[in-house]
Amino acid sequence: MSLLKVQGLAVQYGAVAALQGVSINVAPGEVVALIGPNGAGKTSLLSAVAGVVRPRAGTIGFDGQELVGMPIQKIVRAGIALVPENRDIFTKLTVIENLLIGASTRNDRDGIAQDIERIGELFPALPRLFPRPAGLLSGGEQQMLAIGRALMSRPRLLMLDEPSLGLAPVVTDAVFAGIRTLRAQGMAILLVEQNAVRALSVCDRAHLLSAGIVHFTGTPDEIAHAGDIDAAYFGVPSDVAAQGSA
Repeated sequence: MSLLKVQGLAVQYGAVAALQGVSINVAPGEVVALIGPNGAGKTSLLSAVAGVVRPRAGTIGFDGQELVGMPIQKIVRAGIALVPENRDIFTKLTVIENLLIGASTRNDRDGIAQDIERIGELFPALPRLFPRPAGLLSGGEQQMLAIGRALMSRPRLLMLDEPSLGLAPVVTDAVFAGIRTLRAQGMAILLVEQNAVRALSVCDRAHLLSAGIVHFTGTPDEIAHAGDIDAAYFGVPSDVAAQGSA
């Protein structure tokens, strides 16, 4: 059973084809990673699912609903939350105000308070920062806030775009510890991450993208042992990569 089902997705920016007939699916409670080099089309896929860009062709099904053409706010209400690469936090607002903005589609005051407490448990560094303007946070703290704000909408699918980008290794560890906790809690996650090692450490399945095409799909073990990963990242032919790993 698929929660998210993307079929034949094509995204184009002018003359540039960002995605060419990509098909993926995410089951309830599953963590699926999209890995590949810069310009592979990973962010374009998330943007299409979130309604930020309109695909040229293909379908995007979410729990039986077609998302193509649906307004962004309605997609959020359907249960999808995107944490973009640039985080998009409101720097002049406090941390707690940013979290409350994430709950703007809700009116259950008690539930909102409980979720703020849960986010503090997920990222223990955040609660002491609640009164602080978000613009004064470090990059890692802003990433935790961005994930927390997305969770405030109570999504059924959380999409993360490059959560480790620009972060020190120790901070990346904390962010990925949070992702593992969400996975253990049954959250469905679609993860874009250029750091393949990090991505494969938390996912159930991964899709290897390059030049807008899915070149390989498999479990972390299958991806890690595929010569295709070297071909996609470094332009090394698969047969040469296989010889080099022998």
